[in-house]
Parts: sequence; C-alpha cells; structure tokens
Amino acid sequence: VPPGVTTERREGDLWSATADLSGTPLAPPLTLPPLTGALELTPSRVRPGEPLRLSWSLPWSGARVTLRVFDLAGRPAAVALSEARVTARGETRWTPRDLAPGLYLMALEARGGDADATLGTTRPFRVVKAGP
Repeated sequence: VPPGVTTERREGDLWSATADLSGTPLAPPLTLPPLTGALELTPSRVRPGEPLRLSWSLPWSGARVTLRVFDLAGRPAAVALSEARVTARGETRWTPRDLAPGLYLMALEARGGDADATLGTTRPFRVVKAGP
C-alpha cells in the first residue's frame, strides 16, 4: 500500500480506518461532477411576434431537449421546442405569438445519451405590450 493511503481493518463485525499497512486500502469516494447546463435567452424582453433567441450548452455531445414556457403560477403556456435531438451547443429561434404581456419562465429539460442522465434549468423573460 503506498504511503498516505488510508486502509481499513476488520475487528470482529466492525471495520475501521487504520494506519496499519496490512489493512485493505479504502477506495476513494466516488464523486461525479454535477451535470450542468446553460440556457440563454436574448433579448430578455420581447413583443408578441418578435423572435426570441434560445441558446444552450449541455454536458453531452447529443441530447433530447424540450423547451417549455410557464407563467408565474406554474401553468404551462407554450412549448418552444419539443423533444428535439440537439448537439451539445446550439440555438434556435422561437416567436411568442399567443402569450399575453407578462413575465414567463422558459424551462430547459434535457436527457443525455443514456436516459438516466437528465438536467433542467429555467430562465425568465418578459413579453411586453406591442407598441403603436
């Protein structure tokens, strides 16, 4: 066992850490980096009929992505992108046509290559009243 590696030793039914080199080396704790994704909306204020640029960055080379719009009460208001197969970095444009003026949340839901890996993030945006 290399110096500095913690070992464990069994005494009866109990296992405990020890400096005794005849023990079994402890495996390092399995830590996985958190899955992170980014979602950017530009501009953050749009008028009905104007396009909103949606761009994302995901930790996988390919994923299935859904972009949903919710009002502040949590009710679904629209779907900007439905179960689309996308690359790790990408963008699309979406035009909020039937949304009343107000504040909304855009929710990104992504599933990686294996269906067990998922992530989600939200960003606010505002639909403002159309000018004269």
